[in-house]
Amino acid sequence: MPPPSVGTLCMHCLHQEWIQDQTLLLEQLVTVPDDWVMDLQAWQAQGLEQERNWEDHVFQERNLAIEEKHIALLEMIHESQEHQAAMVAPAVKASEEDFWVLDTILALAISQRSDNMS
Repeated sequence: MPPPSVGTLCMHCLHQEWIQDQTLLLEQLVTVPDDWVMDLQAWQAQGLEQERNWEDHVFQERNLAIEEKHIALLEMIHESQEHQAAMVAPAVKASEEDFWVLDTILALAISQRSDNMS
């Protein structure tokens, strides 16, 4: 086989460079979508995290509102019980005094009966 000519060698070198360029382009075509997929997955993960954080924030706000209503109701119940206690206190005191009066009357009645029997 005769040795290749200078023109053939140049054509061969140009063909190799073109193939290398095509290989680099193909690698970029594969690498860029991989990067896009990774970026998209990271973006979606970030979006999901933000959505979960927002839902947690909304839940915490609702929970806090319910707790505040519960505390307000407990305070109202406490005030009502204090009011009831204030209203019942004189009746309890009167009942205690009535028992003392009744005990005194009963003691007098028993002592009079004993005196009458003797």
